[in-house]
Amino acid sequence: MDKLKVILYLPVFGLAGFFLYAQNSLDIQRYSGYSVVGTARTVGLGGAASTLGADFGSVSLNPASIAFYRKSDLGLSSAFRNFNTQTRYIGETTNASISNFGFSNFYFLFADNTATEEETLQGWAFGVGFNQLDNYYRRTEASAFNKFNSIGNYYVLQAGSYAVNQLDTNSLPFMAYDTYYIDTVNGKANDWVPVVDGNMQQNYSRKETGRLNSWEFNLGFNINNKLYIGGALGVLDVRYTSSEILKEIDIQNRYDTLYRNYDRIDIQSFEQRYNFSTRGVGVNGKLGIIFRPSDQFRVGLGLQTPTAFNLRDFYQVGMTMTQDSGAQYTKEGAEGLYQYKLRTPFRATLGALAIFEKKGLISADVDYMDYTQANLSDNFNTSIFVAANRAVSKLGNAKAINFRVGGELRSNEYYLRAGYANFASFWNSEGEKYDDLSTYEATNGTFQVKNFRSNRQCLTLGGGYREEEFYLDLAILYQMDNLKYNLYEMPVNAANLGWGVSPVILQKRNQLAMILTFGFKF
Repeated sequence: MDKLKVILYLPVFGLAGFFLYAQNSLDIQRYSGYSVVGTARTVGLGGAASTLGADFGSVSLNPASIAFYRKSDLGLSSAFRNFNTQTRYIGETTNASISNFGFSNFYFLFADNTATEEETLQGWAFGVGFNQLDNYYRRTEASAFNKFNSIGNYYVLQAGSYAVNQLDTNSLPFMAYDTYYIDTVNGKANDWVPVVDGNMQQNYSRKETGRLNSWEFNLGFNINNKLYIGGALGVLDVRYTSSEILKEIDIQNRYDTLYRNYDRIDIQSFEQRYNFSTRGVGVNGKLGIIFRPSDQFRVGLGLQTPTAFNLRDFYQVGMTMTQDSGAQYTKEGAEGLYQYKLRTPFRATLGALAIFEKKGLISADVDYMDYTQANLSDNFNTSIFVAANRAVSKLGNAKAINFRVGGELRSNEYYLRAGYANFASFWNSEGEKYDDLSTYEATNGTFQVKNFRSNRQCLTLGGGYREEEFYLDLAILYQMDNLKYNLYEMPVNAANLGWGVSPVILQKRNQLAMILTFGFKF
């Protein structure tokens, strides 16, 4: 190898994109999706509440619902959540869990219902509150023996044809070079190879925290107790952190003594550490209309504009190569900051509700979204997001249909609820496919392409006690998510070279949540 023969110079130009791999299609998916949220009553109905009216969870889905209020309302919801993640990686399955407690919404709504029966405007209402749209607490653990490739292949791919002295010293390939995990050969400063050719135990761990909150300002009008219209401004607050470690271990002692061009390399393990956080704000608008032809039936339409986010990413990468002797070579990258923009898709919600006098109700909602319209951008017109946006445009679900259905039974002041929700995958049928490394045959470079359905489903139960001026509701949510992503990328011709394909992480992420809401009407 040529590492000891190269004289290092100051970088000619920076290749910061080598470690800015956080802004990708997975980020678009994370901030574009949503779930069953709102008050315990809304959650108990499976989120099927866009035409329910007079409930803050309903108002968040269709702002016209606020016009159903006849009294002012003050309420608070808390939630306890337990998250379990089952990860499948190269045929091996690992489980991990994490829990958290917090407030899921708070709201105050003022209603004016002083109009006489002869007036066209029967009432109006204004409200402000916050809703937790998503919760990012997760733990991931994955472990498997990878016979064919290592993250060193990814570093070589990132290095491309650049010479050592052209690499930014904080870039992934330079850091890997400086810790003796990739090197150059044949006397060429830009002929890169990984030191490790697979056959390493790979242990991956990741802890995620954070949430997506929306502060909402709503205004609605009741016209003749038949037509309800409303609008809302949403100000969203994003907080997300991720801490991950990928460790490759020579459990078979294959790399105790490796000679290449008379350079001896002894590797016991290699570790990459990656800490990442996102902070930002977003803005969207909502319009809604609900028509009530009779006291027993309602139908409504809610529209939400794309959410425009301004985001800032903070990140830092560290690497350590450890030899059998205990000697270590460590490189800590500089702390980085990158600012960019994200636009999520437009959403339309059609809802209907049937009321059975004072015995109960049935409600249903259907959403339409075009995920191909989501995209990333920055203020510099750079090409850093081209690949991510192209992937979303080509493989995103252009006809995502989500549906929710729920029912409520009433006995005097007591209520019993149940619901179901299904949220379509962010990806179309082609985007759901993945290359299965566990089926790779090195002799002929073949592997199986499999399908993975990455949708979200929710089952809910709930109950409540309601008086004229006080209410207390409880809901239990069981949410099932499926998610896939590459641990790292391999070259497009890797299979033909005997390196396998990109290793894919497949996850089943289950959440069990208990939401408690209490409030006062006055």
